[in-house]
Amino acid sequence: MIPFFNLQRQYFKDKNNIDLAIQDVLQSGRFIKDRKCMEFERKFAEYHGSKRCVSVANGTDALILALKACGIGRGDKVVTTPFSFFASSEAIVRVGATPVFADVEMSSFNINPEKMESLMTKKIKAILPVHLFGNPCRMDEIMELAKIKQVKVIEDCAQAFGSTVGNKKVGTFGDIGCFSFFPSKNLGCYGDGGAIVTNDEEAADKIRMLANHGSKTKYIHEDIGYNSRLDEIQAAILLEKMKSVENDLIARSSIAQMYQELLKDLDIILPSYADGSFHSFNQYTIRTENKEKIIEAFQKKNIGYMIYYPVSLNKQKAIPWALYRDETDCSNAEQLTSQVLSLPIFPELKVDEVEEIAKTIREVLT
Repeated sequence: MIPFFNLQRQYFKDKNNIDLAIQDVLQSGRFIKDRKCMEFERKFAEYHGSKRCVSVANGTDALILALKACGIGRGDKVVTTPFSFFASSEAIVRVGATPVFADVEMSSFNINPEKMESLMTKKIKAILPVHLFGNPCRMDEIMELAKIKQVKVIEDCAQAFGSTVGNKKVGTFGDIGCFSFFPSKNLGCYGDGGAIVTNDEEAADKIRMLANHGSKTKYIHEDIGYNSRLDEIQAAILLEKMKSVENDLIARSSIAQMYQELLKDLDIILPSYADGSFHSFNQYTIRTENKEKIIEAFQKKNIGYMIYYPVSLNKQKAIPWALYRDETDCSNAEQLTSQVLSLPIFPELKVDEVEEIAKTIREVLT
């Protein structure tokens, strides 16, 4: 059996240090937003070259709180991608705004800046690009458009910790960068967790206040907020994992390069990314017209796989059709849903396992 992802391998690789970090928290008797969280926020901000980091309960909350801090609410519209995990649009709807879908590029899977300009009406108050699978969006063009239209940019970096454009890390181009620490992410905890980074200290203070029941001072509430706080055990785990995360990113990149070499001459479309950017490969996603045949072969050999995503967001019934019926078509996103297949990629994946996965695909396609 070759798993799609394996948290046991990850844990046992650094078991002693993780266990000691958890024991330290248990012995302290302090479990919510204490010294470990504060230390993690400092190091996470430092890693990104940002002035501030605020840790929260999960990546979805990070998006919601970022939108709220940017003043996005009822009657506003936000341009975003139709090809992403549901949270990117869910957060927009949660604050009372409307997602406006700009179609994606077939090559990168990311939102196409060229499709955005015609959508930029006066009701558009923000752009929410998603660095899908770890592949950075074309942020220079997105930021140029945002500057011209005077709108906020909130980056969804849930799958892209460690990705860069040039020497600049994703999450630091826009007004606020949002991260998830779901266990399968490039930097994941052992539960839910999230964070934002920003150079806007006023926005950071507002997010911190909103995440704590709208309170800066205990029992004094300035706003209706949320209960969205990273706990100390997860912060302690994240601090330990940050020590080895660069090596993990290198391992992901090496596995991706193996796939690129082993699969290059087959009738499938491999991941691509722009020169000068670093794709952190939270997922390795191919495009193929033979998806069902490959899946059948994987199932026979107990090889893990995932389909990210089987239904584009503009087709999800949870978002009423009336919200986007007057917007541009999302034909690329809709086409991708029938073609994409994600292969196992995680730092502890073995070379012989990568070779077996590639061999299985080759047997199907040749």
